[in-house]
Amino acid sequence: MRNSDLPDPVDALCAATDAASAMALLESLASEPAFARVAQHAANWEIRIAAAQRISDSEILAQVLEATRHRDKRVFRHCSDLLRARRRTLGHAMRAAELAAAFRGILAAQSSHEPLAADRFEELDSELGELRTEFSVPPECLELAAKVRDRIQRDVEAMRDLGADAAEAESLCARIVSGVRPADVDGHRAKLMEIAERSSRRVAWLSGNPTAAALSHSLEKAGAVLDALAPARKAPEPDSVAPRSVPASTKVNVPPALPAAERDAIRELLDGLALQIQAGQLAEAEETERRIAKMSKAAPLPATMLRRLRRERSQLARLRGWARWGNDQSREQLIQAAEGLLKGERDAEAQAAAVTALREQWKKQDANEPANRKHWERFDAILTRAFRPVLEFRARRAIEEKAAAAAKTLLLEQCAAWSAGIDWGRAEIRAIAARRHEMGAQWRALRFAGFRAERQLRKRFDTLLRELDRHIGAARQAEFGRREALIRDAEALRDAPQSNNTLKSVMVLQEQWKAGARNVGLSRQEEQALWQRFHKVCNAVFAQRDVQRKAREAERAARETERVTERATREAERNRQQNERNTQAARKLEAARKRFESLARDGAQAAAQASPEMLDKGRVEREALLLDLEIALDLPSPASASAARRTRQLLKLQERFRPGKTQSQHPEALAERWYATPARSDPEHDARMSAIVEVLIKASRQAAK
Repeated sequence: MRNSDLPDPVDALCAATDAASAMALLESLASEPAFARVAQHAANWEIRIAAAQRISDSEILAQVLEATRHRDKRVFRHCSDLLRARRRTLGHAMRAAELAAAFRGILAAQSSHEPLAADRFEELDSELGELRTEFSVPPECLELAAKVRDRIQRDVEAMRDLGADAAEAESLCARIVSGVRPADVDGHRAKLMEIAERSSRRVAWLSGNPTAAALSHSLEKAGAVLDALAPARKAPEPDSVAPRSVPASTKVNVPPALPAAERDAIRELLDGLALQIQAGQLAEAEETERRIAKMSKAAPLPATMLRRLRRERSQLARLRGWARWGNDQSREQLIQAAEGLLKGERDAEAQAAAVTALREQWKKQDANEPANRKHWERFDAILTRAFRPVLEFRARRAIEEKAAAAAKTLLLEQCAAWSAGIDWGRAEIRAIAARRHEMGAQWRALRFAGFRAERQLRKRFDTLLRELDRHIGAARQAEFGRREALIRDAEALRDAPQSNNTLKSVMVLQEQWKAGARNVGLSRQEEQALWQRFHKVCNAVFAQRDVQRKAREAERAARETERVTERATREAERNRQQNERNTQAARKLEAARKRFESLARDGAQAAAQASPEMLDKGRVEREALLLDLEIALDLPSPASASAARRTRQLLKLQERFRPGKTQSQHPEALAERWYATPARSDPEHDARMSAIVEVLIKASRQAAK
């Protein structure tokens, strides 16, 4: 048998009903598209869910999710939960990468004038802690967080050490100024040099701290006092032998000392050099060092200044080396951070801010030492690529903002036209307030129109709303005053003597209250308070009405008791008279029935004596009379006589408008003519005439009543 003749295992799985054998066959499949087909079309739900659990590709899972959305809740729930977990994991991974970039940025953005951003790090570290409870954070992110944490701790410790040194220097300076023996000068000078040495090893950003300035001031002040107290060099003691005269040619030329003004100027430059070195300002420090070297060529520096200059030059040399190495490392980190912007997806504005921040950091590095062209071109190309999605996003946003501005402009014009057409003298404030609320909702539903257009349009829209609110507020205030006036009128009616018009006046006030409530919508609290006051006054008026009504009802009950007997007597008399009338009416009906019976007998006798020609003629006349009676009494005619009936009606109508018309006969007279006209007996005619007679008798009975 050829392979093409073998059954498709997927179709077999889809048709299988035995879960055990189907599971064994499912193990033989190795293609995820095949698993997807089984998950969608298998007859057994256990097979479908087992196949779905073997799918790992997200796109195939999404296809199965859409295919089973309203068909298989088990497979749909499995795919939905798995994709949601993957999206959550991906989001956690992206957030971990963003946190790592943020930590890296904090380290790269370190400034020599300020410490690391501890507040920002606390927020990021807190978010990192929350992320670690749900996700396995990469070690790189944890290491970067640890580096930032250690650096912040070192900054805290450096600040604490600075405070201790400043306090020690201030105490030592106070002791030196208060009075020190010449023998203790060297010991105090060594202590000052020890404090200054510790200060030189401190982090650079502390140089701008007020505590550092106080420390420097204490050291300078104490050093100046010690320089003034330093003992002069002792001259050689004379020997017992008389000194030999020294030839004039052997005298040594001692260079002149620096003037006090220049020493003060060099001291200030040394202070500035120390601050610049601590701040990491290499270019400024080198310029200051050159100025000191130029000024010191004229005369030798004092020993204290010379030692300090040598120390600062040593620190400057270290700063040059660190600056060169740090710039290279910082630029590499900036390039790596720029490459990180090309990975993953992030908000466009965050991407733009990150690109701008990296460029600013590069400029700061160039301020100390320009980068080589190769590094700059690489860095610029990466950031240009990273900024391209931002440009595309801003272009799309500009189009959307333009459309939003057009929509808001149209809405503003419509609202302005509607507002201009309001007749505030007869306007329904409740409907206007609802329309004003709807306008605000429509405005908020529209997209943002850009900062400039949004500000201008919003200013116009707010002006329109304020104008509407002003009119609405004035109308509501007027309604408030109107209801207060209604309450005062109701109180006046309550206190006045009651009369028949009092209740009518109260009802009029209630109608006026309801009429205002339909037009102006006060706040619920105000309306309830006013209504309770008004309702209380109206109830008081109605209570007085009830008291008076009970008194009147008591009087009315007494009078009613007197009228009961009279009413009973009159009722009995009316009943007697009605019985008499009924008796007379019955007699009249009986007489009418007998009269028609008599007419029928007379007509039968006349028909028995008439000739055939008269009988035929009489039948035609009787047919015409029947139609006239049925028309007059609005009775139906047989279907066979419908055409004749229409003809008779037309003739009657013509006779009505003919000059000199005759008065139409009464139906009873027509009935008498019908009976008086001799004709052969016709059951149809007799039945129709019987119906007519019943109607005539009934009419006579109604007339009798």
